[in-house]
Amino acid sequence: QVLLPSEGSGEVFPPPHIRVLHLSQCECLLNDNLLQNILLYTPEQKVLGGRERVRKICRYLGFQEHVLKYLDLPDSLMKEWAPMLTHTDHSRLQLARAFVMNPECLVMHKPDMVFGPDEVGQIMRLIRQHVNERGIELPPEGRQFRRPRTVFYTCATLAGLNAADLVFEVKQDGSAQVRNPLKFKIVSAKGLPSFVIGGLSDPYCICELVGKPRTRVRSPTIFKSLNPVWNFNVEFDHFTEDDAIKFSIYDADDLKDDDFMAIQSIHSKDLLHGGRSQEILLTSAKQGTKATLKIEIVSDLSNIMRVVPTSTFHAVQSEIARAPGHFA
Repeated sequence: QVLLPSEGSGEVFPPPHIRVLHLSQCECLLNDNLLQNILLYTPEQKVLGGRERVRKICRYLGFQEHVLKYLDLPDSLMKEWAPMLTHTDHSRLQLARAFVMNPECLVMHKPDMVFGPDEVGQIMRLIRQHVNERGIELPPEGRQFRRPRTVFYTCATLAGLNAADLVFEVKQDGSAQVRNPLKFKIVSAKGLPSFVIGGLSDPYCICELVGKPRTRVRSPTIFKSLNPVWNFNVEFDHFTEDDAIKFSIYDADDLKDDDFMAIQSIHSKDLLHGGRSQEILLTSAKQGTKATLKIEIVSDLSNIMRVVPTSTFHAVQSEIARAPGHFA
């Protein structure tokens, strides 16, 4: 008999043959050499790639050479190399343990928190490499025979949030909202007003989430047209069920302020239930003009916002499991 979780239940069953590793934010040092503190007494001959692979992973993580030399000193004790570690190095050590072990499912708490802005990107790239290559610094010819890797993590930076394939926003009411980026294309506009008799305009479109000015993006300007075609791609990483998208169209002018042409806001619920291709009626700056804006949704509408129970999240250390090939 096979037990499978029901879709949308928020519960998953880890197969017994995969290794699930929970990586704590707080590390523990062993009174031994640096290599054993990474291998955790796994025999070196059983570690794929051996000591050289350990060294490469440590370099990727940013360990300095004066620390790495202790990998080749088996008789050194913790009191000799531990004082050289910075606070950030302690987090590097935790990540090195995980990447060397190479579990099928890795659960981490804020792996990005202690790193500076210039290092967070590298840490997230290593996590992505672990998923995509099914292990770091392992032979590429054997990749197809290795099981998929999945990483679950909480994050403390936007870089960590943006790196994920799937984002769960856990709420206090016992539910979690699955948040995927909203991707759509501003295709074209029709019937825009002209402020010169028989004249044409140079329209461009500004798009933003209402109340979130930092999300504002601007399309290219199309010259001499009242029916511009932009085919401009837009992506909002932090799109929620309460958001509304505002579209504003202006006529570019080099000699004076740009003229307002049309505007419209559409709520997320209306956007997501309007189909993949949508024609939005604009409020024109000129009465009697019927202007429309065409957009095309690129994201999977069924997965942009989905609410699931959070029985899994309440026991992240023991209940988290794998969905093949994800980075969440």
